[in-house]
Amino acid sequence: MIKDNQKYFNQLHIVIDGLVVAGSYLLAWFLKFEGFLSQGSTLAHTPAFYFSALYYLVPGYLIIYYMCKMYVPKRLQRLETELSAVVRANIIGVAAFMIAITLFKVEDFSRGLIAIFSVTNTILAFTVRCTIRSLLRKFRKKGYNLKYILIVGYSRAA
Repeated sequence: MIKDNQKYFNQLHIVIDGLVVAGSYLLAWFLKFEGFLSQGSTLAHTPAFYFSALYYLVPGYLIIYYMCKMYVPKRLQRLETELSAVVRANIIGVAAFMIAITLFKVEDFSRGLIAIFSVTNTILAFTVRCTIRSLLRKFRKKGYNLKYILIVGYSRAA
């Protein structure tokens, strides 16, 4: 089932990752300026200004995720490998975000917002990937997405 629709499954995974990045950013903004972490924080810019960063942030992160090989089949990948890929991609993403803010001379952009975003995005991305991993494992136990092989011969090499 999944093997036949691998292309669509990969596209769905990319969409889910885009939603996770956008959701992490929105959650970070809420926590920084409206939630319990606000502690009197004032907005240097309008909310629309902060949210306009999503136009660049989501595609940028998806490209970084692709470059960090986060869309390879997970059948043989260990959980620690996936965690390191998520952490590496988020470190690269935050560094690129900070460099872009510096290069484009965006003044008074909340560094606290970026820090909260990096933590929430790392946690949510890894949680979603673990959920997808467990769902795929359940599908395999039910007999879907199995790979059958035929061994010809009877020897040590076979």
